[in-house]
Amino acid sequence: MTRTCNPFAWVGIATCCTLLGLAFGGACGAHAQDFSEFSRARDAARVKQGAARTTRAVSPRAWRNRASSGRSVLARAVPSGAGRLASARAAPQAPLPEAPLLLVVSLDHQRLSIYSKGKLAETTTVSTGTPSDPTPSGVFAIIEKSERHFSNLFGGAPMPFMQRLTMSGVALHSGHVTGRVASHGCIRLPHEYARRLYKATELGMRVVVSADDPVPVDIPNMRLLEPARLAAATKIAMASTVEATSASDGTPVQPAPAIRDKSIDPRTGKQKGPLSLLRDEVLRAAPLSVLVSRAEGRVYVRHMFEPQLDAAAEISEPRRPLGTHVYTLIETQPDGSGQRWSAVTVKLVPRRTAIRVLQGQRSRAARSAEPSGSALPDEGTPSTAVEAIERFSLPPEIVAQIAPVLRPGTSIVVTDLPPSKRIRTGWTDIMVTP
Repeated sequence: MTRTCNPFAWVGIATCCTLLGLAFGGACGAHAQDFSEFSRARDAARVKQGAARTTRAVSPRAWRNRASSGRSVLARAVPSGAGRLASARAAPQAPLPEAPLLLVVSLDHQRLSIYSKGKLAETTTVSTGTPSDPTPSGVFAIIEKSERHFSNLFGGAPMPFMQRLTMSGVALHSGHVTGRVASHGCIRLPHEYARRLYKATELGMRVVVSADDPVPVDIPNMRLLEPARLAAATKIAMASTVEATSASDGTPVQPAPAIRDKSIDPRTGKQKGPLSLLRDEVLRAAPLSVLVSRAEGRVYVRHMFEPQLDAAAEISEPRRPLGTHVYTLIETQPDGSGQRWSAVTVKLVPRRTAIRVLQGQRSRAARSAEPSGSALPDEGTPSTAVEAIERFSLPPEIVAQIAPVLRPGTSIVVTDLPPSKRIRTGWTDIMVTP
C-alpha cells in the first residue's frame, strides 16, 4: 500500500524550522558579536601582557622561536623583531665616517668596505651582478645621486638611494641583498645602510670594484708630489709660459684665458637649468683626479667631470706591468708639507680588452705613435703600489696644475689600461675598467 504525505504537515514542519532558525540564528549572532568583542579585548590584553613580559625577561629572538603558528596570539599580533626594530630606531645612530672616503666593493666576498682617512670604518654585505649581467671591476666615481630613482632599463624598477657609477646603468642602490650575486650589474645595499651611505657620500667620491678584497696601505713618501718638487715644477711651468708668451721687445704678454662659460651646456649650446647649475656648484668642491696610463703613455687631469690637461708621461721599464693602483691624499698641511697618502691595488676581472692590453697589444693611438713592430708582450710581475709611484714622472705643467688644488680627496690612478670609453665630458670622472 502506498503512503501519501499530508501537505499541511510539511508546511507546519517548515514553519517551525524557520522560527527555530531565526531564534537560534539571532542568539548565535548576538553571541558571536559578544565573543568577537571579548576576543579582541582578550587579545589586546595578552599582547600588552606578553610584550611587557618579553621586555623584562625574554629576548625577541627567543620569544620568536618559542611562539608557534596558531598557538600564540602575540606571535600573530606583533611582527617578529618588532622590539628590536623599535629599540634600533630609538637608539642614536653612529656618526657618519669622516671624509675623505674610499668605497671598496669586493666581488668575491660580496662586501662593501668604507675607508675613512685610510682606515676601515664600516662594512656591509652586498649583492652584485650575476655572470650573465656582471658588475664591472675597475675604478669609478659617484657621478649622480637620487633618493627616488626608477630604472629606465628594467621596466621602472625602483632603485632607492641610487648613486650612479657609469652612464650605462651601474649604480649603488637599495635592494634585496642575499650575500650572493643577484643583480643585473648594479651593487645592491641593505635598505637602511643605503640610506646611511647616501648621507655620507659626495659627487666625485672614488669607488673601487675589485675581484678580491684589497686593503689600503700608507705611502710613506710620495716623491712625485713633495713640496720641493711642487715648487720647482711651478717655477719651470711659469718660466716656460713667460717665454712662450713674450713679445718681441721682451715684454711678457698675458695669455688669454681659455675658460668656458659654465652656464652654457656644451652639448646643446643653451643656457643650463637651475638643477645643472646647482650640480656645478657641488662639483666645484669635488677633488681633482689624475690618471696615468701605461697603454697610452700619457697623463690626464680632470676636475668637475671635465678634462683639464693631457700630456705625455715618462714611464720606466715600459714592458713591465704597472698594475692598477688608486692613491688618495688623506691629509696635508696648509703649506703643502706633511702629506699622507693611502693606496689600494685593484684586481681587475680579465676581459677581452684587458687581455689584449696586458699582452702588449696597446691602444690604437699608442700603436700608431710607435715604430712598426715595436709592440712587444709584457715581461715581469706587476709593480706594487709603492713601486709603481716610483716608475713615472709628471711633466712640470701637470705638477703646476695640481699644486694649487692639492687637498684631501685628490686621487691619482695608475694603470696599464687606457681610459675607459665610458668617460663623458661633463658627466663622468676618470674611469678604468676592462
